[in-house]
Amino acid sequence: MNRRTLLYQCAGAGAAATLAGCIADRPGAGGDDAEPEEQPLATDGGNESTDDDSNGDEGNDGDDESDDGDDESDGNATDGGMSSPELVGTDVETHGDADEARDEAEIAFGDESVTVEGTISAPTPNYEAAVKEAEYSEADDEFRVTMTTRERDTDGMSIQPITGKEYTLEATFDGGTPIHVTVRHETPGGETTTVAEGSRR
Repeated sequence: MNRRTLLYQCAGAGAAATLAGCIADRPGAGGDDAEPEEQPLATDGGNESTDDDSNGDEGNDGDDESDDGDDESDGNATDGGMSSPELVGTDVETHGDADEARDEAEIAFGDESVTVEGTISAPTPNYEAAVKEAEYSEADDEFRVTMTTRERDTDGMSIQPITGKEYTLEATFDGGTPIHVTVRHETPGGETTTVAEGSRR
């Protein structure tokens, strides 16, 4: 190795030592003396907690909406409920004479009809059963019917005493049938008496 090469090497080593000293003198350059940097406080957790509370409020809103839905359902059930039946008409058929004069009736309920099987007193055999009055009371949910007799068109004249006429009455309704039914008979003397009462409950 010649002298010029040795000088270059020494000069390079000296420069490296000087640069290392300068770096060591800079603040924070050393590992032991460096002060830790302050970290900002984490706020995501608080936001998540707030979001959770918000979600809870949304859950409460959902419960409120569910409650409102229940209220609306109850309201519909109450208001809509089962509608009151409407009397459509009545039909009477007289079957013949009973073995004696009497006033009685039996009531049967159908899906949309009420049937009355009865016997009503008539002045003579020339009379037949007929509806004098029929009405439905929405307030009482009751069908009231008054049966009477009327003279048939015949060629002859009957002088037989008071007899009984067997009949069938069918009252037709729209929207179900009433809960209560009352049947009355008008006697040959003009008096009205209740002969049957029935209920489908």
